[in-house]
Amino acid sequence: WKLDSVFAVLAWGAAGLVTSMCVAAFTADLLPKTLAWIGGVLVVGTVALAPTDHGGVSLTLLLWLIAASATLLVRQGRLTKT
Repeated sequence: WKLDSVFAVLAWGAAGLVTSMCVAAFTADLLPKTLAWIGGVLVVGTVALAPTDHGGVSLTLLLWLIAASATLLVRQGRLTKT
């Protein structure tokens, strides 16, 4: 990876986490399928662009993780309780 090593570790860690969450979404139906497909596309884009300087796709993985976590919390009812 041509970017800073700390950012590379963060990006690859996020890619692994998104991949595992997408697999869990398809097997256990924890997340909406559309959200899981978007995460899969982002991971493929991150891996495809890894040898280049274009690491911007990996930044969207962090946004996807926030959205997926919020979705899981809403499904559990933790964000909607007052």
